[in-house]
Amino acid sequence: MNRLTHRDIRTRRRAVRDLYEHDRPEALEGFVTLLNDDDPWFVAKAIDAHRKWAPMVGVESVDVLLKHPELHVRQAGVNLLAEFGEDAVEAAQGVLLNKDTLVHHQAALVVLRWGSDEDRRALATHSNPIVRRAVFARPGLPFDMLEQGLNDADDDVQRLALQGLLRDGHAVESDVVLPYLNQTSPTPELVWWVTQHWSDALPDVLSRLNGTDRKALASLLRSNVSSSEDLHVENFKRAGGHDVLAKWVLHQGQHEDALRWDLVDDESLGLIDRSILLERLIGRANEPSVKQRVETMLNSDLNPLLRVACENLSTAATELDA
Repeated sequence: MNRLTHRDIRTRRRAVRDLYEHDRPEALEGFVTLLNDDDPWFVAKAIDAHRKWAPMVGVESVDVLLKHPELHVRQAGVNLLAEFGEDAVEAAQGVLLNKDTLVHHQAALVVLRWGSDEDRRALATHSNPIVRRAVFARPGLPFDMLEQGLNDADDDVQRLALQGLLRDGHAVESDVVLPYLNQTSPTPELVWWVTQHWSDALPDVLSRLNGTDRKALASLLRSNVSSSEDLHVENFKRAGGHDVLAKWVLHQGQHEDALRWDLVDDESLGLIDRSILLERLIGRANEPSVKQRVETMLNSDLNPLLRVACENLSTAATELDA
């Protein structure tokens, strides 16, 4: 342990390596002084020592990291708090009381996961909008908290609060939702509300939804709709949401083959989506209706990507019939 503070750098480096090899958690205290070393190698090793042994020693051993003058050391300390679960809530709350906003987010996540309801409510009014965003990004918040979020000074918090209200099925008045319809990138929950309450606006809102959120919207459709006779499906057809319908129909059975083939033939739908619809029929390749449609497509002027998918289905049908 004494060699950790030796003036000879080679001696100190050997001491660090020896302690690591013998895996001695009680040696953690000796690494504290290295956190202030001029050599970044020793600082990095001291941080590694805390990552390795602090969970065995106790949450109080992280305190020296949380109060360190260097940001990267404080960040390492905050990232360690999750290792201690509910024992770290008080330390995380201490981090949130200081003005070091760059480490607030990770501390907030600890309080949100392991703190009490009262602790979580306190974070909803925290001065740092990053903390408030973390609060309102959580599912299952009480209605009154979500309603409070709609009046937040931060636009992202407002959007997250509205998303929570719509996602959790709370009744929301139209005048609350309408101001958000002109957002550059609306949320899937907001688009879903539009399909239910104002389908005329769906084409415009849907056109501004990015790829990831379109997948999330398809998941919402899958959770709420089981038949193409549902009005929601018709709304998506009229709005040009064929890619959303394609993702939905991937999880539907034979009863939705009419829509499936309509989408396969729809040239306004991307080739990849059309190809995937064909590929997912591999287990049904020898069914007469599938074989007939595949044969018809192979005899037509077909895009190479779709032709490969059809050829694979034809080969699979032969193997299944054998």
